[in-house]
Order: sequence, then structure tokens, then C-alpha cells
Amino acid sequence: MKEKWVEQLIEDLYPSMLLYGFSLTKSHYEAEDLVQETLYRFLLIYDQLEDTNYKAWLFRVMHNYYFDKQRKGKKKASLLHKLQPFYQEKTDDLLHKFIQLKEHEQLYQAIAHLKEPYQEILVSYYFLDMSIKNIAAITGLKLSNVKVLLHRGRKQLKEVLSNEKLS
Repeated sequence: MKEKWVEQLIEDLYPSMLLYGFSLTKSHYEAEDLVQETLYRFLLIYDQLEDTNYKAWLFRVMHNYYFDKQRKGKKKASLLHKLQPFYQEKTDDLLHKFIQLKEHEQLYQAIAHLKEPYQEILVSYYFLDMSIKNIAAITGLKLSNVKVLLHRGRKQLKEVLSNEKLS
């Protein structure tokens, strides 16, 4: 349990520590965090301190902690600034891929509403990136038949997609 003199010391010094913290941070909330961290460190080791000038120790720790935090913040900001282009590029790529996946998913769902020959032709052409010649060779259809099925499938797909948007 805390000793009574420690509670009294904290109670007496808290307003002046808060004022000092505010003078450093220019923010009431940051000053409270600074005072809280300083008092926490004090409570961890107050019984091991040889110096009995606790007020000076508290203000010195508050000062050092604040400037250490500022230094670390500058290093972190510098590192983040260097990493920003890489991070932005990756984020943009991921966003682009996600949008494409969503569009592909919607397109695939719309294709699923079509009849069988159109589904096969459209999936092969759009999702598998097959040429019309390859689709003809795989399906055993004539090149002109594949072109006709692709054209009719696109028309039906357009109707399905426009009906889904209206719904």
C-alpha cells in the first residue's frame, strides 16, 4: 500500500506538474498523459531513490520523457515519410485489385444467369483470357459460331446487368 507522504506529495505537486506539462505540450490532454506517465514512473521506483528532492526528480523525468517522445516522434515521422510512397502504391494496388474482384464477382454472377453456351463462351473469353480461335478449338465450334455466341451473350449480359441495376 502507498505511504501517506507519497499521496500527499502527488496531491501537492499535481497542479504544478500539469502546468509544466501544458507549457511543454500546449495541449491539456497531452499534459495529463505526460504527468500520468511521470507519476507512474515515480511510483515504480520512489522507494529506491537516494535523492530526497522528489520534486526536482519528477520535473526532470517529465522533461526528459517529453523530449524523448518528441525525438522518437520525429524519427517515426521521417521513416513514415520515406515509406509513404511505397505504402501508397501498395494501398492503391490493393484497392484497385479489390475493385476489380468486386466487378468480376458481379460480372460472374450476371453470367451465371445466362444459358449454358453463352456462359461457357463469356467465361472463357473474359475470365480465362482465351482468344476466339482457342475457344473454337476447345468447344469444337466454328469460329463464326463462337463470334455469334459471344455477340449474343454480350447482349444478354447487358440486359441482365441493366436489370440488376434497376432492382
